[in-house]
Amino acid sequence: MPTKVIPSLRTLPVELLYRILEYLDVQTILLSLRKVCTKFYTITENFDRYKLDLSSSTKHDFHLICHLIHPESVMSIIVSDGEKTPGQIKLFFSLFQIQQFIRLRSLTLNHIDCKDLNEILHDILHCSLLSLSFHTRGKRNKSTLRLLSMFTTRSSLRQLSINTHAHHVAEIFSSIQSNLQHLNIGTCTYEEYHKILRHCPHLRTLIIDDCWMTDIGETNSIGSRGIFYPQLISLTFKDTNRSMIQLHLLLSFTPSLTYLKLINFPFAHNSLIDGYQWEIFIKRKLLLLKKFEFLFHQQLLRTYNSSSDIESLLLPFRTSFWLEEKHWFVICDYIKSCHQTKFYSIPYCPISFDYHLDPDHISLSTSMIKTYDPIILDNVHCLSLNLTELKSKGMRKLVCSNNLIVQVEQASYHFEINRIGMCETGNEIGLRNFCRV
Repeated sequence: MPTKVIPSLRTLPVELLYRILEYLDVQTILLSLRKVCTKFYTITENFDRYKLDLSSSTKHDFHLICHLIHPESVMSIIVSDGEKTPGQIKLFFSLFQIQQFIRLRSLTLNHIDCKDLNEILHDILHCSLLSLSFHTRGKRNKSTLRLLSMFTTRSSLRQLSINTHAHHVAEIFSSIQSNLQHLNIGTCTYEEYHKILRHCPHLRTLIIDDCWMTDIGETNSIGSRGIFYPQLISLTFKDTNRSMIQLHLLLSFTPSLTYLKLINFPFAHNSLIDGYQWEIFIKRKLLLLKKFEFLFHQQLLRTYNSSSDIESLLLPFRTSFWLEEKHWFVICDYIKSCHQTKFYSIPYCPISFDYHLDPDHISLSTSMIKTYDPIILDNVHCLSLNLTELKSKGMRKLVCSNNLIVQVEQASYHFEINRIGMCETGNEIGLRNFCRV
């Protein structure tokens, strides 16, 4: 009688195990799975699609992984000179030459010094990268900008993420057309905004902090009418201080948008909370828009004392266009202590959430979903609390779903979490899947 085989990871076909490895981090593969048995050791040795993320590795793990990894098996690299990993980038490239990574398609350099960046850019000019991402420290020189300009025109590069400053973008995007499909930058000017879209005919996704419009005059505005960039389908402004009129002008150039995300500056005086104006504009200019995510802050000059007062602000978002045609639902949070409202789409789109402990806080929604439902904060990874404020309001502890109690002792704290749920009572905050404090 044949022996019955009990299904397990060890009995899976090698091809399926390779597929599983694509979803695991390099620490798990090399420092754990590799040691289980001879079969797993052989599989990890032959696996050739490693995603090498060392940005949060300890010094011990960093050296161990660098000793075990085969450069020719690496598809992507993430290294960082952050507070917890100072000098990691220079150390990594002293152990390896970039030419050893023959299968490398993605490179991310976080918190890198501009001088170090220049050296690396020279070395990777002839690599077949599909994605390049870096966040620099210090002032970029013209040599850096020239090298970046060369990169944007490389036929292989499809995705670029850089923390640019206004007036630098023009030097990066030359007259030669780029094949970029995804671009993430810092700030740019109005002219640079046009230049990006003009010289990137294949661009599908654009993410920017803000677009300065001090360089736009009446002549510029009139001259740009009738100009369209139909290639762009996704646009995000992460920290804009533009007015409604300015945003409408910028958005009118991209009529093919299917996704739009807008987050305005917390202390902006420009009001973006007029649902009627957004409805009219979208119906006229953004006919293909399917998803509209936003967080609008608004400082108020008057004090609102009741829900009915706040309801008047929310009323423009209760039309059939918002609720029935688009199914875009909105929450309005009024924080009386700082005279501020937050209008945001459901779910809340930023990854961090500032929680205000205001006993007179008013929260209303256009959705049937309750305002404390965990689904509202599905995208949030970081919760910020002012614990001095928390103590003064009388709430002395945080109660997590796993019964962990965090005592209030410091002036401020950040919680990194997978998911957050707010208790209805307002006296507790339940943290679902609490990771670490």
